Parts: sequence; C-alpha cells; structure tokens
Amino acid sequence: MTSSAARTSSWAGWAYKSSFFGAFCIVTTVFHLRIRRNPTGRSDGINTPWQPLIFVLYGASLLILVRSVFRIAEYADGSHGALQTLEYWLYIFDAVLMLAVSVMFNWLHPSYVICREGKGSKGRSAISLEDGVTTYQVRGGAGK
Repeated sequence: MTSSAARTSSWAGWAYKSSFFGAFCIVTTVFHLRIRRNPTGRSDGINTPWQPLIFVLYGASLLILVRSVFRIAEYADGSHGALQTLEYWLYIFDAVLMLAVSVMFNWLHPSYVICREGKGSKGRSAISLEDGVTTYQVRGGAGK
C-alpha cells in the first residue's frame, strides 16, 4: 500500500467513525426530546433517574467529539507538527478528556439505573421488568 493510499484509508476511517458517532448523538438527542415531550406509559411508570444518565452521556459524547477533532487535527498536522512533537497536547486533548469521561461514568454509573437481577441491587427497592429473555431490575434512585 502506498503512502497516499494509507493516508486516504486513514481519512476514510476517521470520517466513517465520526459519521456514526454523530448519528448516535443525533439519535440520542431525538430520543431524549421525544420521550420528554410525549412520554409513553411505560416510561412514566419507571421511577428511575435515567435523565441524569442521558446528560452524562451528552457530556461524554462532547468530550469524545473534542478528542476526535484533536486526533484528526493531529493526523492532518503530520508527524513533524506541533500536535505530535509536543507531548502536552496529547495529555490535554486525549488523557485528560478520557479521564473526565471515566470520572463522569463512575460518578453516575449506568448500573445505578439498570442492572441485571441479583447483581448490584444491595437491597434497594426495585421493579422487575420482563422482556421475555432476561429479568432486569430498575432501581428507585441513584446513590440511595
């Protein structure tokens, strides 16, 4: 594979990844807006803190998007560019952002909203939902 073919393949990969990530963000936002505007009977009957988890997902998505833009700029700058030769850019736009994502999901872990039956419930009151295959427990509140 020639250097230009490798470069084109890398750009195509970044575009492919970014387009699917963008589509995921759009679908999540549309779902959130629609379920808030017109809740279903099932969503009204579940007393869980799922909306804070959506906001954590928005924050994590934003940080991941910033990281992806940095990676694209780093690649476009070349191997002798400032983004690849100065290490602090990597720490700021890669390590710190991913640490922030990890902290956010540890602060409000998805298991506080939905967990498999018998794991992690720690005696909290729960409502079991049957989907025909697996029983899930939906907790009454995060951190309680």
